[in-house]
Formats: sequence, structure tokens, C-alpha cells
Amino acid sequence: MKRNLILGAIGIALIALMFALIGNPNKRQQKEAAAQEAIISDTTVPVTLTRPVIKTMQATLALNGPIRTLGEVDLGSKHSGRIVAVSVQEGSRVRAGQVVARVDSAVLMEQVNQAQSQVTSALSAKQQAAIQAAISPQQSMAAIRQSEAALASARANLDLVKAGSRTQEVARAREQVNSTKSAMDKAKTDLDRARRLYAGDAISKADVEAAQFAYDSSLANYRSALESYDMIVEGARPQEIRQAEENVRQAEEALRLSRTNSVTDDIRRQQVLQADAQLRQAQAQLRQAQQQLRDAAIVSPVDGYVTGTPAKVGQVVSPGTPVATIVSLDGVYFEGQVPETEIGNVEIGQTATVTLDAIPNRTFAGTVVAIDPKADSQGRLFAARIAINNPGSIVKPGMFGQAALKLRSIPSAITLPTDAIRKVGEKSYVFVKNGDVAKRIEVKIGHQDGGVVQVTGVSPNADVVLRGKDLVEDGSKIREDKPATEGLEAGK
Repeated sequence: MKRNLILGAIGIALIALMFALIGNPNKRQQKEAAAQEAIISDTTVPVTLTRPVIKTMQATLALNGPIRTLGEVDLGSKHSGRIVAVSVQEGSRVRAGQVVARVDSAVLMEQVNQAQSQVTSALSAKQQAAIQAAISPQQSMAAIRQSEAALASARANLDLVKAGSRTQEVARAREQVNSTKSAMDKAKTDLDRARRLYAGDAISKADVEAAQFAYDSSLANYRSALESYDMIVEGARPQEIRQAEENVRQAEEALRLSRTNSVTDDIRRQQVLQADAQLRQAQAQLRQAQQQLRDAAIVSPVDGYVTGTPAKVGQVVSPGTPVATIVSLDGVYFEGQVPETEIGNVEIGQTATVTLDAIPNRTFAGTVVAIDPKADSQGRLFAARIAINNPGSIVKPGMFGQAALKLRSIPSAITLPTDAIRKVGEKSYVFVKNGDVAKRIEVKIGHQDGGVVQVTGVSPNADVVLRGKDLVEDGSKIREDKPATEGLEAGK
């Protein structure tokens, strides 16, 4: 009986326990529902925070654009003629100064030879004129001085003839007559004695002949002295005076002619100037002929490649007819489009690095050499020309690439990850932790470098919402959600 009572009590307890167990699931569901409701009603946004970093930034500007060239050069002949040689074909590499083609130059060569002959002739004429001009003044002065001396002598002789003999001259002439008379008398006495001695065979015939010669000479001297004495005593005859006057007139005419000839020195100098002008003209014609001969060789002015099919041998061309087209390589440059918001930061002389899609894994140094002062009408972009170093001329027009233009260094820049910036229209915002709520702050965006951006308007010590910025608004409740790595570190 007692055992039955015990079993009954146990059964009652089990039944009570069953009812208790049946009631617990309802309470758990209620707790879970209440928890879910609390979660749903909680507007706190889990976020991750970051702080601004202060650092020096190297401001760069990324540009996209093509490789261009300073232009294509159309080579043509400067005068008409038949092409006799072509040394290139389509795609040929050419150097500056290389002869691409030649035009028949036989006629031009003959013109050069003729012009050279004219230069030689003109040079000889100038040299002769210069020699004459140099000698003429000396000859003229000598002739004038000689004519002046002759005139002075003629005038002196005329004065002497007109003046007649002086007393002293008459006395000297008389003394000369007496002296020669004495000499003649002595010679006559010596001759007579010699003849007597010869007759007596005392002397030879030669001695007689010598005495005879001495006598004849003394006789001639006596007669000459006597004539001179007579002339001095009588004075000059009219014909002698006329002759002396004629001599003076001739001397005066000779002097006049000498002085007249000296005037021709100016003419000779003019002749030298004319000869020099003719020489210069001949030399100019020679240079022109030589230039025309050189122009028969069609030369490339730049390094580059031949594009298109050049002219053929035998083709007759006129001035300006294209013979070959050269694409220049020495003048290749990168052309980037600069937004109007950045144009104030771009200056000539700034450096850049250029990468090209067609030449991967290689960079080229460049320098800004020109900026278009006018933007295009659509995108308000300014074209910037960046000259690049092109070793081996591997960079060719038409390639496309990118340029990183170094603008300036920005010290102590406040930077944030670009993911922390929220843009609304034209404005930029960040959300900072203010207690347990988010506060919206407008910021201005500066230089961007990869995933980092320069900002102004936020404190360097602010906790800025990074992940979750798009889920919060100004005044939203937030809580910091530590990254998984931080949780792991905290649990160690």
C-alpha cells in the first residue's frame, strides 16, 4: 500500500514536471521576440572609426591622352624636273639631312659653271681696277712734280735769254778768248819747231803729227771761245727768245695735262666700286645657282618615317608637288587634358612621368613645354603639351598613355581615406563621433593620391566614421564596431 502511495506521488510529480516543461518553450520565444524587437527598435548604427593623418603630400595630376607629333612634313621639289633617283620607300626610317630623292640637275650644273666663270671674270676686273687705282696717285704726283720742274727750268731759261749777258760774263768770255789765243800761238810755235827738227831727222814723223794735233785742237778752242764772246757781246737773237718762250708754253701745257690726269683718280676709285659691285652681283648669281643645284636633292629636315608611297623615278614634278611625306619622331609629345579646376596649378617646366599602353612596364620622363591658353568649348579642358625623352625613337605618334604630372609638395596636409568622404551634389561631408551620435561636417577636398585625400574643415583629432558613413545621418546614434582583428587581440 505504502509502495503504491510512493509510486503515485512520483507519477504526480512527473506529470507536474511535464506541464512545467511544456510551458518553458513559450517563455523562450517570448524572450527571443522581445530581443528581436529591441534590436529592431534600436537605431544605433555600428561603425568603424578612423582619425586623420597629417603628412606631406606630393601633389600630382593624372592626365590621359595620346602621343602626338609636331607635324608631318611633306617633301617636294622647289623647281620643275624629272625625278632621277628615290632612296626611300613606305615605312623607311630617315634621318635629318638625308637625301630622299633627286631631280635631274644637268641644266642646273651648267648654270653653276657659267655663274662661276662670271665670278672669276668679275674678280679679275676688280683686281685690275684696284691695282690701277693704287698706282695712279703715285704716277700722277710724280708727273706733276716733273712738269712743275720743267716749267720752272723753261721760265728761268727764258728770263736768262731776255736779260742778256752780264759784265762779268763778257769779261770771262774775253779772258777765255785770250787764253785760248795764247794756247794756239804756243801750239803753232811747237808745230813749226817740230817740222824743222823732222826736216833735220831730229824727231820722228809721229812727233810732228802730235804737234799738229795739239795745234788743231788749240785752234778749235780759240774759235769756239771767240764765237761765245761774240754771242755774249751781241746778246740773244729774236729766234732764241721765241724758242725759249715756246719751251715755257710747252712746259705749262705739260703741267696742265698732268694735273688733269690726276682728276681721273676719282674716276678710278669709281671704277673699283663698280667692279666690286659687279663681283658681288656675280657671286650672288653663283650662290643662287648653287642653291638651285642643291635643291635638286630633296632632303628630309627631320628624323622620322616615310608614310605613304613616295614618288617614282621618271615622274615629272612641279614646284610644291609632294615627293614623300615624313612623320617626325624627334618632336613627339604627350598631350593631356587639364581640367579648369587644376589649370592654375600647372606651369611650364613641371616634370611628369609618362606610361604608354603600347609599351608596358616602362616610364618616360617628360616636361611641360606648352599650355593651350584656351579651353575647349565642351569639357572646359586645357591641352598641356609634355615633351618626353624618346630614346631610340620607340615612342610613336598615335600611342595612348597616362601622365602623372608633379605639381607641388603639400606639407602638414590633413588626410583621410577617400572612403570616409560622402558626397552630396557638389558638396563633400564627413561624419565625426560626437559622444554616441554622428555629427555631419562639410569639408573641402584637396589633393588626392591613390586612396588618400587631403581635407580641410575637420580637426586632426576627430574620430571620423569610415565604414557605415552611408548609413548614418546628422545626429544618428552610433557605436564603434571594432574590427575582427581587434576583437581577437582583445580576447588573447
